[in-house]
Amino acid sequence: MSQEISKLSIGTVGSNALLMGDFQERADVMAQIKESAIDHLFIADHVSFHDGFGMDGLINAATLAAMNPDITVFLGVYLLALRHPVPVARQLSTWSLSAPGRIIFGWGHGEARGSTKIRLDRAQQRVVLAMDEEPDFLTVDPEGHTLHKLDFNPGQPKWVRELEAGTLLGRIHAAHELAKKPTNKNIRLILDAWKRETFWGARQQFVSALASAKTAESVKALTHIVEEENDPMVIDHVMVRARGIQNSSLRSAVKKRLDRGLPYWAARNAWWGIGMDREEAPLERLEQAARGKGWSGIEAAGAIEGLAETRLPDAANILMDLARWGQSTHRNRGAALRALGRLGKFLERRDRERVAEYLVAALRDPHTSVQQAATDALATLKVVSAIPAIEAFAATLSHQESVAISRTVSTLRSPEDAKLAGLEKELEELRKASRKLEDRLAKLEDES
Repeated sequence: MSQEISKLSIGTVGSNALLMGDFQERADVMAQIKESAIDHLFIADHVSFHDGFGMDGLINAATLAAMNPDITVFLGVYLLALRHPVPVARQLSTWSLSAPGRIIFGWGHGEARGSTKIRLDRAQQRVVLAMDEEPDFLTVDPEGHTLHKLDFNPGQPKWVRELEAGTLLGRIHAAHELAKKPTNKNIRLILDAWKRETFWGARQQFVSALASAKTAESVKALTHIVEEENDPMVIDHVMVRARGIQNSSLRSAVKKRLDRGLPYWAARNAWWGIGMDREEAPLERLEQAARGKGWSGIEAAGAIEGLAETRLPDAANILMDLARWGQSTHRNRGAALRALGRLGKFLERRDRERVAEYLVAALRDPHTSVQQAATDALATLKVVSAIPAIEAFAATLSHQESVAISRTVSTLRSPEDAKLAGLEKELEELRKASRKLEDRLAKLEDES
């Protein structure tokens, strides 16, 4: 017994390759379709301008039919409820005359979406919204027009649904809310959302949500993103959020990405984060990157920040060398001096004094921006003794330029800083007295 198999129909989507861009390129695509076994095209309808996306299905269907006189066009779901039925009927009637029998027309109401406006006139307000049935997900102030901060939890299933099929703002909000309860399942849901997301801004926010979770699973997810993300608009943000996380696997992934090559802003933040490994940081690699000649010195500036983050005395030596005339651009010489100021706070007293002396000498540099950087660094270190040298530098500037320097001097002379300097001096005197007592005690023990 045999049964006749009906003819198999093969179709494809009427994509942007057929609807947008150079006409000849579109015609070439349509020619390939003519030569294939494809006998119909499908086109959707999306009238809304929500998220900036939309299309008129009937116009696109007419375009496809005009490009190929033999192909059938499936249109669905046409959102008839959003149009007046009389002009739609006239359009379809006209369509049937120019392309008889070549449109399969499906209509419906589309996605059910409702909204309710409420009046807010109290700090706390209870609102009851009547609904015909329980919604798949629920968003409050979806466009962010009213609320400064939203703390609203409709339940885990609705957040998951919002993350998978919500609006742009809804997907972002759902990711952050799921990250507040960072179970392994929630972290994997956010990672899956990052994988399927096409908009770079949303992927940035998914990365931020994962970084805020601070769990082993979220760090694992971030490590995967470091390895796989290639969008220049996202990878820089990834490196920023990975920067402060101490994890060997994550840091190893960052180093491998640097070896593969990164856009310069992403590379800047990657080197900055590598310096946060402190004593485990690769000083030689950081120094090599800090001396690099990349575009505008951006990557080198990140390595300079990384050297400061190591908090190591050897890093201070490298930074002082980088700040010398001719060793780098004036911009990165200034960056090296400011990095010295931040690094100096974590050095022993003798090394800190050596850094302060170097910064005072840099106030006599022939380049004004370098002198200003030295002033900022001395303020960071709170070197009160440098005030006369800073004032001498300020005297060489115009009144407008000297205003910021005068503020720096005022900060150094503030009572709180003076009190701190006095306490530091007292502490140093106590240390000296303690060492003398220890020496005397050791002598007495030897004599006995």
